[in-house]
Amino acid sequence: MSSITPGWLTGTSAYLTSFSTPGLSSTNFTWEKVKTIDMGVDFGLFSDHLTGSFDLYQRDTRDILALGATPLPAALGTSAPLENSASLRSKGYDIELTYSNNIGKNIHFRVSANLSDNIAYVTKFDGNPNKLLSTYYVGQKIGEIWGYTSDGFYGVDDFEKGSLAANLTGGTLLPNRPRFQGENPNPGDVRFKDWNGDGIVYNGINTKDSAGDFNTIGNSSRRYLFGVNGSVSFKNITFSFALSGVGKQDLAMANTLILPAYNAYSTIYAHQTNYWTPANTDSYFGRLYDHGAGNQKFNQMMPQTKYLQNGAYLRVNNLTLDYAIPEVLLKRVNISGFHIFCSLENPFLFDHLPDGIESGLDSQSEGMQYPYLKKTSFGINLTF
Repeated sequence: MSSITPGWLTGTSAYLTSFSTPGLSSTNFTWEKVKTIDMGVDFGLFSDHLTGSFDLYQRDTRDILALGATPLPAALGTSAPLENSASLRSKGYDIELTYSNNIGKNIHFRVSANLSDNIAYVTKFDGNPNKLLSTYYVGQKIGEIWGYTSDGFYGVDDFEKGSLAANLTGGTLLPNRPRFQGENPNPGDVRFKDWNGDGIVYNGINTKDSAGDFNTIGNSSRRYLFGVNGSVSFKNITFSFALSGVGKQDLAMANTLILPAYNAYSTIYAHQTNYWTPANTDSYFGRLYDHGAGNQKFNQMMPQTKYLQNGAYLRVNNLTLDYAIPEVLLKRVNISGFHIFCSLENPFLFDHLPDGIESGLDSQSEGMQYPYLKKTSFGINLTF
């Protein structure tokens, strides 16, 4: 039961504490059950200069807590209890390779790389027999992004001649031009692909089997996670590095850092200036309206292929340069080790997102997240 501070008694919520109505709980909960099939190979070649491992797995998770299939009357007065009614299957692999060797007598190097990937999809979900797209359904890949296929912008030639006002609004769309259901477009507004050719773009009844012109346009799951680290030593100098990243990820993001003049109180940043005007019809962004009104919300907020963001990135996690004073010199003063180092933490990030949005965070939002800190440190490691 969560606590609340209602104002229904005194008109203020400053002095009262109450509790919300608790939800129902099932009496036959069980633990989730996980079954994993794993096939792996570990190897070492060329006198173990090259070592590695490869794992291929399938993991089934059963009895996940979710909504059940039993219908409950609206008069119940609270949410339905969760049941052990869902299952998930993941298939993936992990690869790791390491190579180390010497070049002559003074140079030693080591490089290690790893790559992993998996796809998860729902194998059971009793609470959605009709496969509504608003929740999980059987056969769904985790991370699916549904939306419309962008097909450019409406132009002046898409409207009956003389029907547009001076500000290019209120025109009559030509009969053979598709329109989004319930919207009256203007030149510069986003146009979507009419896949079934009925002249109306819409999402059907919003189910997997009847989604109209709605399709799977991407996936937000992180794919091809990789890492590379290594070091090279020349006499007493050692340079080491560590990199990590994601090879593929789609992000459906609609906020002030992605879209220009997103609402009445936002602005236009330097990377958002390529928007539609009568003189710039081959633009990236659609038409803008005063105070974000008119059809602007339709242009920007409808999930679509054009504004999917590329979430792939490469992050340099660490760069370190270390110098070890020769042991011959240290023995004279009874010191076993003396290292001077400089280390850079998170110095570089290569990605496709605008400044202010940090790649790799679980939630990018509008950039209002705690970022990875960049840090430079110098130090001495002294061992007696």
